[in-house]
Amino acid sequence: LVSSPFAPVVSDEFGHYLNDGYTSDGPDGQRRRRYTPTKKFTPTVPRPFAFEERAATRPKTIQRVKLEQDLELRRQEEAAAKAYRFRANPIPRQSLTPRYE
Repeated sequence: LVSSPFAPVVSDEFGHYLNDGYTSDGPDGQRRRRYTPTKKFTPTVPRPFAFEERAATRPKTIQRVKLEQDLELRRQEEAAAKAYRFRANPIPRQSLTPRYE
């Protein structure tokens, strides 16, 4: 198909695009120059959306208040059930004595 290896032909007017940011002193001739920022980096500070602020200041609905009360009541019942310690009664003496011998 192709008798010789492919070698792209680049004109001189595109030379600065190909070599921009590279120096030729590396082992492969393609070492990047160290990046020196021109202005100080300032990260973007995220701001909350307006609808989130509105939702935070809006009073709770009756349904939400009832739900929170039910959940708190359930938590208290679970805590009381966990705090309960089972204590078995001792075995009656009549069941330990052999009656049918």
